[in-house]
Amino acid sequence: MDCFRVAVFLGFIILSSCKDYHKDMKEWAESIPAASSLGFVKSSTPGYLEIDWNNPHQIDKGITRYTITAIQGHQDPVSIHFYLEFKNGIFSRQGWERLE
Repeated sequence: MDCFRVAVFLGFIILSSCKDYHKDMKEWAESIPAASSLGFVKSSTPGYLEIDWNNPHQIDKGITRYTITAIQGHQDPVSIHFYLEFKNGIFSRQGWERLE
């Protein structure tokens, strides 16, 4: 019985130590100064995010989206992806879309 208690305790410690950076990602994206350049946003990207800077999605004339491909500790059970949007190389907004 003692081994079971130890295993449960260790499992709890491991699970509770995995931080989900989803909220931090949203706070970071919302704090990006208006009219920030693509270079500034790239250089200020936190280490807990992976953004696909090499494969932008052209949405409209001059509008480009960069997908946030991973958020450390975040599990996505409802298939939502997040992006950063730039208009002519200037940050315009952050957002999300549900994948079908």
